[in-house]
Amino acid sequence: MKKTAILTMMFSMLIVTFCLNCYADDLSGQISALEQKAGRIQNQINQAQQQTDLAVDQQIKSLTGSVDSLVKQRVQLDAYISKLESQINELKKNAQADLSRQVKSYNEELGTVKQQLSGLLAKKSAQASQPVPNPETPAQSATTPAPAPVN
Repeated sequence: MKKTAILTMMFSMLIVTFCLNCYADDLSGQISALEQKAGRIQNQINQAQQQTDLAVDQQIKSLTGSVDSLVKQRVQLDAYISKLESQINELKKNAQADLSRQVKSYNEELGTVKQQLSGLLAKKSAQASQPVPNPETPAQSATTPAPAPVN
């Protein structure tokens, strides 16, 4: 009986070993398949990162070019604005100088007109204070000069 028990035990151990070996082979196949799948996923991740990095780099280059262009345009616009502002200031200065000359000329003309007016008013006042000539003396009125017409 001992032999049978030993044989049964050996046979049982052989079956357990065989099952464990099959199970281990099955696990090793699963492990290998999972490792391959993990490798494919890692490759996909790496490829996606490379594509994203390339796309981002291209966008950054494009935006950098746009920024550089806009900065150049801004510099040109600032220079143009400064030029226009100096032209505006020059126009204001010239307009003020022209206005000052015109005002001076008008003031001189106004002074002359006021002098003429005061002269005429004085003349009129002097004539008004003279006695009115008698209509009986026509010879006297012919000798007095007639007043100059006023323009």
